[in-house]
Amino acid sequence: MDAHSNRHEGPRPPLWHYGETEHDPIATKTLGFWLYMLSDALIFAGLFAAYGVLDQTMNTAGGPVASQVVHPIAAFWQTLAVLSSVLAYSLATVAIRTNNRGGVMLGICVAIFFGVVFIGLEFADFVDLFAIGATPDRSGFLSAFFILVATHGLHMMFGILWMLVLLPQIVRFGLNTAVVTRLLNLRLFWQFQASVWVCVYISVYPRGTIQCPIRPIPNPIPCGTRRFSKPPSPATSPAICSPSSCSALPCCSPSKRACSRCPCWSPSPASPSSC
Repeated sequence: MDAHSNRHEGPRPPLWHYGETEHDPIATKTLGFWLYMLSDALIFAGLFAAYGVLDQTMNTAGGPVASQVVHPIAAFWQTLAVLSSVLAYSLATVAIRTNNRGGVMLGICVAIFFGVVFIGLEFADFVDLFAIGATPDRSGFLSAFFILVATHGLHMMFGILWMLVLLPQIVRFGLNTAVVTRLLNLRLFWQFQASVWVCVYISVYPRGTIQCPIRPIPNPIPCGTRRFSKPPSPATSPAICSPSSCSALPCCSPSKRACSRCPCWSPSPASPSSC
């Protein structure tokens, strides 16, 4: 028996078929998953195009601009979490080659942990934005921002769910052809999500430090500042509110009698004492 045969004799995982001519079921199913990945790439391409068009001051409807709702340092920790998760899962797929079931499961568990960290950071970021009134219905720019980031977040959640489903399959069936096929397809999916997030980070989050408002906005916030301590108030002097004048403004409270605390308040040209 030659050296080549000695090197490959004995049990080996089902991914590598040396010298076999029949169709490889893993390669066939992986090709089909690549077609799905192409369709997913088209979805993200459309979202990036929409964000690029709406990321203009004219599309903020007087609301916050990119420099006020994104922060590159906060998103940097999310980037580290995504890349760490992808690294852990890649090491898990390396363990498939040696039929190391424990190594595969350990790598998947670490990948799930960092994926959950990413989702938690993103959710906290959304909570902060909603707290300051930066909601998707505020402007076209914010709608594009939330849809782009949230769509990627949903893909990450689906990937975590996929890993959780695979763990009991590895325990029950081992590293057979069907399980290995799912593991490799998930690796493609997970690495694609990391690539998409890098594109999101590069195209969206650095603008928190390099983009300043093109036109003045009420109570402007310096470039790079991410959080409001309270809703911005206009630079004009406060006026006294009457219940009738404030009733039409949902952000005004007649009991407070100070419309100037509301971001949507502006003095009436006809009557400076009304909202």
